[in-house]
Amino acid sequence: MIKGKVSVIMPCYNSAKTIISSIHSILNQSYKNFELIIIDDGSTDNSIDVINSLYDTRIHLIENKSNIGVAKSRNKGICFSQSEFIAFCDSDDLWESNKLELQIEKLEDYDIVCSNYQIIDENELHIKTVTKVQIFGYNQMLRENLIPNSSGIYNAGKIGKVYQKDIGNEDYLMWLQLISKSKTPVYRIDQNLMKYRRLSTSLSSNKLKSAKWTLNIYLNELKLGYLKTIYYFSMYVIQGIRKHY
Repeated sequence: MIKGKVSVIMPCYNSAKTIISSIHSILNQSYKNFELIIIDDGSTDNSIDVINSLYDTRIHLIENKSNIGVAKSRNKGICFSQSEFIAFCDSDDLWESNKLELQIEKLEDYDIVCSNYQIIDENELHIKTVTKVQIFGYNQMLRENLIPNSSGIYNAGKIGKVYQKDIGNEDYLMWLQLISKSKTPVYRIDQNLMKYRRLSTSLSSNKLKSAKWTLNIYLNELKLGYLKTIYYFSMYVIQGIRKHY
């Protein structure tokens, strides 16, 4: 693996309206030792034209011949990566320019790092700021998804690569698996380093579906058993209600 280098994995499907801003937010990072791996998942709009209009040797575009879904698309990017660190940014989210720089510093002591973040609407207007506990582990992550995918980065050189399953909430399961393999807790930087764009068409915006997906992870993927599943799912529901209000 290439020491000190970051592979940023970005799946794209019909994201022509938002991906240009997302790409710029990565290319403008103060930490320069990175590559951006974009996987276009059979877009039917002009996403590929938009991506190709930005000539930069750090951008690698992988084009799926047909739509295979976000999990398998991310897995292609993870497989392509030979970097020490792996991070993710969805094609509608935005990074602050110092995100990688601050996170790389913390990765000297922690295997997984995330950050506080802002939620914005489709027009990039601020909705709210989300802050959480600064240091946490596996059990806390079971109670609540504390790592929005676009805020997280991990040391693949130490933990190894973890690929996503083609299920709902695939990123949540991946981070849980990474935490279970890590020898350190997760460190959250107490700054807003990412902007999560809340879209009305987002799959995760359907709370009932998200709840079913999480229940499936507890029962069938992690095999927690019924008592632990009831406990952690109750915590998940409570946290969801708190987020809403």
